[in-house]
Amino acid sequence: MHCSMKRRFSRTPENKSGAIIIVEDEELIALEARIILTGAGFDVVAAASTAEEALRLVYELTPDLVLMDIILGGDMDGVEAAAKIQSRSDIPVVYLTAYSDDETIQRALATKPYGYLIKPFKAHELITMVAVTLNKSRGDKKLREKQELARILLDTPFGAAALLDEQGCILAVNKEQTLLFGKEEQDLIGTSYFFHLPENAQATQENFFHQSVSSGDALTFEEVRCDRILQHRIYPIGNRPQTDLVAIFSLDVTTEKTAVRELRASQEQLRALTARIQSVREEERKHISREIHDNLGQSLTALKMETAWLAKRYAKIIGQESQDIIRDSFYRINGIIEDSMNTVRRIAMELRPGVLDDLGLVSAIEWQLQEFRERTGIPFHFATELDDDAVDTEIATELFRIFQEALTNVYRHAGAASVDVRLTASDGRLDMVIADDGRGIPPEKITTAESLGILGMKERAFLLRGEVVVSGEEGAGTTVSVRIPLGSEG
Repeated sequence: MHCSMKRRFSRTPENKSGAIIIVEDEELIALEARIILTGAGFDVVAAASTAEEALRLVYELTPDLVLMDIILGGDMDGVEAAAKIQSRSDIPVVYLTAYSDDETIQRALATKPYGYLIKPFKAHELITMVAVTLNKSRGDKKLREKQELARILLDTPFGAAALLDEQGCILAVNKEQTLLFGKEEQDLIGTSYFFHLPENAQATQENFFHQSVSSGDALTFEEVRCDRILQHRIYPIGNRPQTDLVAIFSLDVTTEKTAVRELRASQEQLRALTARIQSVREEERKHISREIHDNLGQSLTALKMETAWLAKRYAKIIGQESQDIIRDSFYRINGIIEDSMNTVRRIAMELRPGVLDDLGLVSAIEWQLQEFRERTGIPFHFATELDDDAVDTEIATELFRIFQEALTNVYRHAGAASVDVRLTASDGRLDMVIADDGRGIPPEKITTAESLGILGMKERAFLLRGEVVVSGEEGAGTTVSVRIPLGSEG
């Protein structure tokens, strides 16, 4: 009986020749093999003299190769140990043997070893066997990886799929790919992928393919084929420069693209309809504002004049005591008329400020800020270098309405001590910023369904292909930023 021999050696990280475990119950042969292999640049990571110890080391260290003596001491021989290794991994085994009976040889063959080495062996025989085995094992591993990748590829639920080599030669295809090309699988394997494409698509797809292979990056592009839209995705497999497999997935996205186009068209129609409604609404407001100001205002003015004339008339024909009563009554009536005239002017201005039509956006903002200060007591600062005629009517109207809504929010919710307004134009766009120093809007309330005022501002900006961004921080105020392209058509 041989003593259990167990030695473990340190790995050399820089060694790329493969990690080896030697299983040999003759200590001198094991030592000789280790010296030969280490001298040749291989990495002998451990040695064992029994099958049981060999299995433990293999499972722990997962080497690239096991040199296995067939006849070992103990309850298990090398053939049985190799069979157990083969059942749990694809680690190659090379048998070391001096002699054995036919039955043992047949058992050894059943484990499909990578080779045999007859003891006593020469140094060059051992080195050659190990080098050939490691090289073949790596090739087999690559082949298995490719086969597994092909199997996964063929099972993909994402449309047509093909596995190519780095030259574009077809290695595997799934059923959807054969349907797309209109050919049987056996007619595709081993041929150029690009040969089966329409002539007008060959150069483009081949160019994308080589770009992807050379860069190592995945690429996605679309192709219009007849009345269908195909989306192609190229995925290089492996790291450059070792990329030798490329997967191409092709998916018919006609339905999705059509749905997106229809949705965009619907959005454009909705935007046009909303813009028309807004335009009609503003025209109606302008009309009502003028009717109220001109007709009702004139009627109230005439009523005031008639009341004043009656007061003077009756003062001449009645006594002093009655004059005092009549005068007080006419004063009260005159006050009511004055209040009514002020109300008419206020309603007319709220419906459509005449200053917006007569003077322009800048003057309208200044007027609104002054009204806001008189009504709320909140001071403001307004900065702009724009002229009143710098902005066309449509943009001026929508921007002014956004500005009004922002001021309303300051008054209702901010609790601010001041308001800062800036209006600038640069790079073909108009920017307006309304900032307050109030309590600040919480971020979670900016996008809630209850924030109808903010939603209205964003919709108005959207009609002009612009945007409204509302930001706030608790205790640090709220800022409304409006950006509108100049000359946009709603």
